[in-house]
Amino acid sequence: MKLTKRLALDGIRKNKEVYLPYILIYGFMVFSFTSILLLMNADTLKDFYAMSSIYYILKIAIYVMGIFSLIFLYYSDGFLLNKRLKEISLYAILGLDKKYLSKILTLESLIISALGYLIGIISASVIYKLLETIFLKLMLMEGNFYLSFARDAYIISFLVFAGISLLILLTRIIKIKRKSILDLFKEEKTFKRPRGMVLSAFVSLILLGSGYYLAQTINNPLRALTYFFLAVVLVMIGTFFLFSSLSIVILKLMKASKSYYKTEKFISVSSLIFRLRSNAKGLASITIMSTAAIILLSSAIALYRSVEDVANRQYPRAVGLASVDEYSIDQVKKIIKENDLEAKNIQDYKAVFAFEKDGKNFNTSKESYVFDNANSLDDKAMGILVEVNDGSIPEALDLKDGEFLLYKNPKLADISDLELNGKKLKKKADIKDYPYKNSGKNSLLSYMFDFYYLIVKKLDKNLSIDDNKIVHVYNFDLNDEDMAIFREKTKDVQNEFGIGFHDYCVLEGYKLYGAIFFVGIFLGLIFMVATGLIIYYKQIQEGFADRNKYQSLRKLGIGEGKIKKTIDKQVLVFFFLPLIVAGIHVGFAFKMISKIFVMLGCVNESIKITSFIIGFVMFALLYLIYYKLSSRQYYKIIS
Repeated sequence: MKLTKRLALDGIRKNKEVYLPYILIYGFMVFSFTSILLLMNADTLKDFYAMSSIYYILKIAIYVMGIFSLIFLYYSDGFLLNKRLKEISLYAILGLDKKYLSKILTLESLIISALGYLIGIISASVIYKLLETIFLKLMLMEGNFYLSFARDAYIISFLVFAGISLLILLTRIIKIKRKSILDLFKEEKTFKRPRGMVLSAFVSLILLGSGYYLAQTINNPLRALTYFFLAVVLVMIGTFFLFSSLSIVILKLMKASKSYYKTEKFISVSSLIFRLRSNAKGLASITIMSTAAIILLSSAIALYRSVEDVANRQYPRAVGLASVDEYSIDQVKKIIKENDLEAKNIQDYKAVFAFEKDGKNFNTSKESYVFDNANSLDDKAMGILVEVNDGSIPEALDLKDGEFLLYKNPKLADISDLELNGKKLKKKADIKDYPYKNSGKNSLLSYMFDFYYLIVKKLDKNLSIDDNKIVHVYNFDLNDEDMAIFREKTKDVQNEFGIGFHDYCVLEGYKLYGAIFFVGIFLGLIFMVATGLIIYYKQIQEGFADRNKYQSLRKLGIGEGKIKKTIDKQVLVFFFLPLIVAGIHVGFAFKMISKIFVMLGCVNESIKITSFIIGFVMFALLYLIYYKLSSRQYYKIIS
């Protein structure tokens, strides 16, 4: 047992440059997973409004973290084991049987997992209250802070990571038992030349092209949400083919050039071809995780920055009502009048939904109503009939019965005369703008579908089969003193009348988007850290693999300057290729993601574009730090 312990500890100590980052990343995964579990079980948060939605977001984050922790730790341990195989095979040659080797690896795994878990669980316990404070601050909420021991969170965390560690350990043991000593000795250097490179390159283009095509051609948010995951899968698979074949085919074409036979280019291109062949999966993984990190980070920033914009659109005034019951509107007007309140900037209009049935007639029947059949409206033009009572459209003041004003997207077919529910209507004129097209609780629909806005003199039962579908919107501003009186007078009927407030909408928006922002940043950080570790491992692996090659070049008389220049060039290409490809992926995905954001209320294009630029720059800066740290280790090894 003493020998087993000593060999296990020696193995960890001798390979500390790879084991230490693994232990730290293991701890980081435990810390992240446990922290989210603690937030889900926090007594401080349980009684907050909208916690059910926040809880659902955190639950999704837990599943993502659990699955990613399994995949990433499993992948990383595979690298660690390959690094040790030569050493393990030497133990076997010296007389240790496979059973004893399994004991060494078991003890080694237990030590590593225990250290990682302790680092993570202690960090989560110590930093948890700080995270809870940040979480609440992002949602503009306050709580009574007190320490609580969420036993279930710690139990679940332990079981999940114990299961992951057990799976990793079993994989190690099975690999040792199935391989011969000679196979173990050669494993680290074994590389199988891929076949069918040209075909694979063609498949890469097809998959990436298909994913990009979907992302660029789908304009409806409902369709974007439906096809987003298909596009993601196509691009992910295409990325693996890209690095395993297409990039190598391009480099091989470079060999046809006469300049290839210049010393520097010959060495760098040949070395890059070998590197891409042997590291295709690793580079593809870095690219995919970089893409995920950028999208998560950028999306979180965009949504959080959109809170005020969403509130301004849903409640363009300090107070807003949207009711199918005229009684509610009348009562609010009565309260304003009886208490001598001064309602300012009033918006007063009625609207009813309809959609083009046969190019001429509009229908407002139950079967065709927009909210009852939203998924079937893709690529259809909707019609909204509007009665404006606040004077915001001067042309509407002179409308006669049977006339309408028209506002529409220029690409839509024109309408001059139509028969609506048996009543003939005639267009009086087109108007340049409709002031309420992007405001109100249902304003998101204007970003999802094309609309005809038909302003009529009066909406009545002759223009709507179901009178209850006529929505009366009444928005207004009040000064602070009048607002306090209005809140007090309506406190018992606000829910009944459907009275909403702009400031309350902002607070609720920060609660929901604050939770999304927190989770998005957390997940983005995990992908960023994981990306860094894979890059670090790859550089170390390449350093050991390239050391003998560069020593051979020195023996052949190639100068140190040329070798250094060659190394710099290929490290730059090898290192930044995943970041460049990830940037291309994000660029093509932006349009589809932007459409999906519409369903979450984020419609401001400038906010989305600047947020994605910020997200990419932040990740690129961190990526540059990874480059500096890992390339320094690479140069140290090959020197």
